[in-house]
Amino acid sequence: MKGVVFNLLEEMVEQNFGIAVWDSLLEATNQDGIYVSTETYPDEMLAALVVAAHEKSGIPVKIWCVHSVNLHFLVSMKRTSSFLNPA
Repeated sequence: MKGVVFNLLEEMVEQNFGIAVWDSLLEATNQDGIYVSTETYPDEMLAALVVAAHEKSGIPVKIWCVHSVNLHFLVSMKRTSSFLNPA
């Protein structure tokens, strides 16, 4: 999984639940939270974060996955739109 997906998940969690929740997910999964957007990381690392998020929030894993994909898509579209249609 590309690091950008981790970065987007981090952004989503911090914006919606706060940095303390993100830090607790990292602690629960023994991850350091340093993800380079262009690097590739084991899928299991992302899965562990999503499962930990589910366990903390009660929000189903499927919903976490859908929100992560939607966020990635929306951010990508915004970046592309800004590039294609500069102000």
